[in-house]
Amino acid sequence: MPNPLDNFEIVEVEQGKLEPKMILAENFYFKYGEKALRVGTELNLQSAFRLNSLTDHQEISRMEGKDKGDPIKVFKRINGAEKGWIESMRSNLLVRETILEEIIKRYREEGITVIREVSEITKPLIKEVLAGQINSRDMILKRTEKHKLLEDLLGSAQFKNRIEEFILKPLSQKPIIGTYLSYAPDTANHCLDINTLTIRLAFELGLPEERIYDLSIAAILHDIGLDYLKQAFKEKEKQEQMYIYHSIHFVERILSIGEEKTPIDGLTSEQIQIMKHHHTRRDGLGPKEPTKDKRGIVYIGKDISYKLDTPELLMKSSQWKSQEHSKNIKLPYIMECPVDHNEILYLAEEWITGIERSEANKLEAAGLLKSIEEESGICARKNYVEPLLKIIEKSYFNH
Repeated sequence: MPNPLDNFEIVEVEQGKLEPKMILAENFYFKYGEKALRVGTELNLQSAFRLNSLTDHQEISRMEGKDKGDPIKVFKRINGAEKGWIESMRSNLLVRETILEEIIKRYREEGITVIREVSEITKPLIKEVLAGQINSRDMILKRTEKHKLLEDLLGSAQFKNRIEEFILKPLSQKPIIGTYLSYAPDTANHCLDINTLTIRLAFELGLPEERIYDLSIAAILHDIGLDYLKQAFKEKEKQEQMYIYHSIHFVERILSIGEEKTPIDGLTSEQIQIMKHHHTRRDGLGPKEPTKDKRGIVYIGKDISYKLDTPELLMKSSQWKSQEHSKNIKLPYIMECPVDHNEILYLAEEWITGIERSEANKLEAAGLLKSIEEESGICARKNYVEPLLKIIEKSYFNH
C-alpha cells in the first residue's frame, strides 16, 4: 500500500499569503497549552486571517522555537494525489487523541482509587495517634487498631496487585501517560501526580522493579506527616513553623513502632526513609530533623562522588562537615542520607508543588525548571535531573 505522504509535500507560506482551504502541517497553541489549530486543520476565512496576522494574536504561540513572524507550514497536494487523504489523516489524528484521552482518564480514575483506599485508613490513624500521644516527638510504643488495618491493607496481595495494574503497568507500557499531570492541589490528585512523575522518572533511569515499587508506596504516603500537622495544629502560624520538618520527623513517627523505629508490617525501612526524605536535597539543604538538644540533623546525599560532582556541591559539603565538628551547639549535626533514590521523589515534589503553590504561568514554570537545571548535581544527581527536564518539557510545555 503506498504511503499517502508520498502524494503531498510540506511547503512554507509567508504570513499574509495563507488562504482558506490550505491544510496546516504544524500545530499552534493557545497561551496556556491547549491546542488552538491542529495539524490537518483546513483553514477557513477566520483561521486564515488569524494566522496571516499572527503577531497580533498574543494568545497563540508556536512550537519548535519558531518566531511568530516565520513562514507557516502547510500541506500541498502533488498533482494526481487523492483528495480524500487529508480528511482521513485528520480523522485518524482525532481518533488517536480520543483514545489517549480515555487511557489517561482511566489511569487517573484507577490510580486515585488506590490512593483513597490508603487515605481512608491513614486519616483515622492520625487521629488515634494524636489522641494517645503525650509528646509529639515520642515514638509510638505499640500498634493502634488503625495501624493494624493499614498493615492488613499494605500487606495484602490484592493491594499490591492494584498498584501494579493501576499505576506501574500502565506507566511501563504507555510512558506517554507519565507526561500528563493534573497539578490539582487536592490530596488525591497531588499524590497521583507525584506518583506518576516519580515512577515515570524511575522507569527512565532503569531502576529495578522492587525499587520502583518502593518509590510508588513512598509517593502514596509521602504527605502523611503534613496530614498529621494539619490535624494537630489548626492555627496557621503553628502549622507553618512545624512544616519545615514534618517530612523528617512525623513520617517515621507515625509509621514506625518503638524507640528502635521498627516499620509497621507492610512497609520497609527503605520505603519509610524515602518518604521521610522527600524534601531532602543532595547538598543537605532542606528540612532539618529536630534533636533533644535543639540542634537539627542535616542529611547530605548518599554516595556523593567527589570526582564527578560540581565544585559548588563540594564546597557546601565541606561547609556542612566543618559545622559538624564545631562545638557551637546551635549548628547542625550532619548525617548521610540512608537511601539512594529519595532524590527522585524530591525532584517530583519540587516541580509539582512549585507549580501548584504559585499557580504558575508558563514563564514562571520555565523559571522553576531553569533553577532545577542550574542546580543539577547539587539538588540531585545529574543523571536524575537530566531525564526529569526532558519529561517536564514534554508534559508541561508541549501539551
